[in-house]
Amino acid sequence: MFVGRAAERAEIDRILAGAHGGRSGTVLLVGDPGVGKTALLEDAVARAGDFCVVRAGGFETEAGLAFAGLDALVRPFASRIDSLPPPQAAALAGALALGPPAPGDRFTVSVAALSLFAGAAEERPLLLVVDDAQWLDPASLDCLAFVARRLTAEAIGLLVGARDVPPAALQRTRGIAVLRIEGLPEAEAVQLVRSHAPTAVADHVATKLAGETAGNPLALIETTAALSTDQLAGVTPLPDVFSAGPGMTRALLSHLLPLSPVCRRALVIAAAGSGAPALISSALRDAGIDDALLEAEAADIVTIGAEGILFRHPLLRAATYAAASGPERRAAHAALADAAGALGDPGVEERARHLAAATDGPDDDVAAVVEEAGRRAAARMGYAEAAEAMRRAAQLTTVNSSRAPRLLEASMFAMMAGRAGLARDCLDQAVREAGDPVIAATASVARAHLEMMTGDVERARDMLVGEAERPGVDRAVSASLLAEAAHAAGMAGDAEGGTLARASEARLPDDAPAAVRTQVDITVAVWAVLRGDPDWAERMDRVTDPMSAVAPGDPLGWARVAMFLNPLVAVGSFSAARELADRLIGIGRALSAPSLLPYPLAMRGHLLTATGDWDGALTDADEARRLAEQTGQRSVAAFAACVLARVLAARGDENACRTIVRAIQDGVADAAGDSIVTFEAAAAGLLEMGLGRFGAALQEFERGDRVARHGGLRSHGTLPYLDDMVEAAVRADRPDMAMRTLSYLEEQELLGIPHALSAIERARGIVADDAGQAIAHFEAAVARAELAGLPFDRARCQLLLGERLNHARRRRDAIVVLSAALGTFDALGAAPWAERTAAMLGSLGARPQERHPRSTRDLTRMELQIARAAAEGLSNREIAAQFFLSVKTVEFHLRNTYGKMGVRSRTQLAARLNDSGRVR
Repeated sequence: MFVGRAAERAEIDRILAGAHGGRSGTVLLVGDPGVGKTALLEDAVARAGDFCVVRAGGFETEAGLAFAGLDALVRPFASRIDSLPPPQAAALAGALALGPPAPGDRFTVSVAALSLFAGAAEERPLLLVVDDAQWLDPASLDCLAFVARRLTAEAIGLLVGARDVPPAALQRTRGIAVLRIEGLPEAEAVQLVRSHAPTAVADHVATKLAGETAGNPLALIETTAALSTDQLAGVTPLPDVFSAGPGMTRALLSHLLPLSPVCRRALVIAAAGSGAPALISSALRDAGIDDALLEAEAADIVTIGAEGILFRHPLLRAATYAAASGPERRAAHAALADAAGALGDPGVEERARHLAAATDGPDDDVAAVVEEAGRRAAARMGYAEAAEAMRRAAQLTTVNSSRAPRLLEASMFAMMAGRAGLARDCLDQAVREAGDPVIAATASVARAHLEMMTGDVERARDMLVGEAERPGVDRAVSASLLAEAAHAAGMAGDAEGGTLARASEARLPDDAPAAVRTQVDITVAVWAVLRGDPDWAERMDRVTDPMSAVAPGDPLGWARVAMFLNPLVAVGSFSAARELADRLIGIGRALSAPSLLPYPLAMRGHLLTATGDWDGALTDADEARRLAEQTGQRSVAAFAACVLARVLAARGDENACRTIVRAIQDGVADAAGDSIVTFEAAAAGLLEMGLGRFGAALQEFERGDRVARHGGLRSHGTLPYLDDMVEAAVRADRPDMAMRTLSYLEEQELLGIPHALSAIERARGIVADDAGQAIAHFEAAVARAELAGLPFDRARCQLLLGERLNHARRRRDAIVVLSAALGTFDALGAAPWAERTAAMLGSLGARPQERHPRSTRDLTRMELQIARAAAEGLSNREIAAQFFLSVKTVEFHLRNTYGKMGVRSRTQLAARLNDSGRVR
């Protein structure tokens, strides 16, 4: 009989009903130990009907074994792995030790698992049940969170139980319904006590039990079982054993006390090896006590069956292990290690884990075994587990000179797993203990890169400069470090970056490796453009092959190549920028390596914003932000958010734009460095301009401009607001500010950057008092914007030109240019600008023209992203692989898209998308 929990069961029923109808959903059950999470999961399984049910559970002793939890979910479908796309099949098989280690990263494994589950759910609804998620290994947790985020229309229900504080990976997962499981209300608690008592229970006893245990079901059941008949009847006093903490522990341990010593020894082995039934059985057999657990089974402490040896409740296993002495635990782990050793190669990682737990001091032989296990975990992309193994190997190492390299390697694995705190601890210890100056230098540089990744860019700059200036450092290495420091300085909004870039060039020896030379050339070119140096074109021309900045085995090389996208876009070399961005994105997708994608995607979104493909900009920037958040690239996430905000601002989507801007201001900007404030403020100011709030717009532009000038930025390509700032100042009656900003903008005229020349002409037209001069400047601005390939800028210049032509009583000419502007604004979806233009045309008495609002206006960004991919000819499977989704999710979004756009085929979809949100 199930007592209470009507609301919780109803929520679980909702998930089951949805999955049965083809929709997917996830519920996370969170609560204290013993509160009833497991009972609710068991109840759901019992009521699952025709579902295919697959269960997994976390075990504390397996938390360091990569993909152990995922293995339990995937094994029933192992025969389907070969049906996955080859990179996914190889990655998943390698991760679960069903095949050789495969290249890729943990996201490839997650995509493969999602595809596998979705394929299985095509035959009948699938219910995945995971208990004790707080003890899952990090790799499995990340995979579970990935799957939960992307479940949409696969007919999959995912039920997860976890202790009071959900694992971090699940806390960060949007879209998961969280059910906090509390103690039972008094009436239901009393009912539970009476249903489990062997005799009648006095009212005051049942009420006291309910109150003292806070309604915790396990505490109620175990405490009731521990009381005598007279105590339950209220004849004799009750002991003070009712708390859900120590009292429940004592109640649990009371079940162990009557057992024989040999049975308790066997239980400790079982508790230490939970989740590995064959290993436990082997260890018990080797110890000659394989029948000892029959006594525990008779006492209802464990069950022994096809699934192995299972404790009746996880807390019983935890209590068994906690009650054992240190020597007893180490002996249990030693027995399990011997059993794992007998398995040969398949038991290597288990043996290492138990050997480490059985060792109470430094031991170089054990350290070597644990190190090898860590490398195996890394080969299977279990980077978090590899990091923990390498750190444990370092702890077991007797000699400092060997300890530091292991700590350094542990930090690298930790960074790949996104565990910055662990990486930082390992690097700090490696720096302290390294006897080899090369190891110390490597650790220091890695520490600086970690700071850049996690947000403290100023500290990263200082660390890199300090290491570059250390006596005796190789000149090529020093040049590379100074180039990295210049990049960090740019992120921090520090003008010193330009000086550091030139210093890296001066430090570069003639025989420097090609990768370092290209890295330095890119860095100098970036800063030449940022600062508006007269030799920017020459510096850009030196970078003939940016891909040569990638040295073999150097993942940071891709980041150095991607940096070159910034100056390419800033100077208006859109074709070259698009070609490089497409190439980098293609590499990242081919490798199934999401960590390589965010920055190129964000930069491509940035250039598509400029060149008039706003739907493409939104889809790229949205994907960039999601992947950056998932891979810990907070600065890139902030930049991608700025790209989103700018398009939303131009389209007048006030609520969405302000939400993103606030998110950047509240936290992401600090992680990204001061430079991001310039882009965020430019988007916020553009929004205010479109809404006609020119004073507010000027405040935003001034806020961003202060940061930009402090950082030494001078190029219009990196200051995308100067001409807007001039207009806002004029309309806000701040002519002094307008003239100062124009003067600052005109300093760039000799640089010859096309879109800067258009901005200068537009600003001159805005401040001109003479109508003829203003018209001439605006006509020049329109022509230069057309030449530069900037349709939104061109339309805005046409709007200003139309206003001046109207004032000059050139009505027909005004109608011509305003009509052209309106067509562009409508195609882009720039609603506030379109309405302003339409109103002006109406005031001129122009015949209302047929308007064509963009057909994608009602699509979500995910629908838009998938629709564009489908229109380009990609199959549903190819789209799913590209965007790390299931095929069912792709089909679901395409169905919605067809309905919203009124099309029935990919051909019709492509035709409708061709002119929507995209202007040439």
